[in-house]
Amino acid sequence: MFKKSTGAKPAPATNATKTVPTPAPAVPGASPKPAAAPVSTSVSEIKPRAISHDDIARAAYYRWKTHGGDAQQNWIAAEQELRSTSAT
Repeated sequence: MFKKSTGAKPAPATNATKTVPTPAPAVPGASPKPAAAPVSTSVSEIKPRAISHDDIARAAYYRWKTHGGDAQQNWIAAEQELRSTSAT
């Protein structure tokens, strides 16, 4: 169940910091590849996600749980609400 101790003591902790060497370029004389620039995306470039059957079902169920009512009316209202919010 438990491992028997071998009696070995752990190495003492040191305050020295380790330095990690920078990898050499693959081609002699070539400089390392610079990091990629962050990608900027404006709101107009973001495409809206398609509304799935599951999205509508989830919203219709939530409407039914909070307001009750007819399943078909909840479905239609949920679908209209999701479509109107995804168009903006």
